Amino acid sequence: MQLAFLRSNLANQDVAQDHVFFAALYQYAVKSKIKYVMEGRNYATESILPNSWGYDAMDARHVKSIQKQFGGIKKSNYPIVGFFNLHIKFPFIIGMKKEAPIELY
Repeated sequence: MQLAFLRSNLANQDVAQDHVFFAALYQYAVKSKIKYVMEGRNYATESILPNSWGYDAMDARHVKSIQKQFGGIKKSNYPIVGFFNLHIKFPFIIGMKKEAPIELY
């Protein structure tokens, strides 16, 4: 997946690892029946690109599209989390809560 993003020449090359990190975290939490997931945010160093240059790392359609266009393999075990799971299933059906006790500005 990272190679597909490098080949795409997009400005935000962190999308591939950001997506897999959170997708795997959420999938493990669901599998293990963990209701609280802790996140950290550092706006001082992570949010330095203009919005028009960036892409939402949790946009599964974007991630799949880059893999389809620029990836070398058709099938991978790369965890993907889509809009429905992230914004509806996890918080409302499963009851997962995301907490961010550390937010640096």
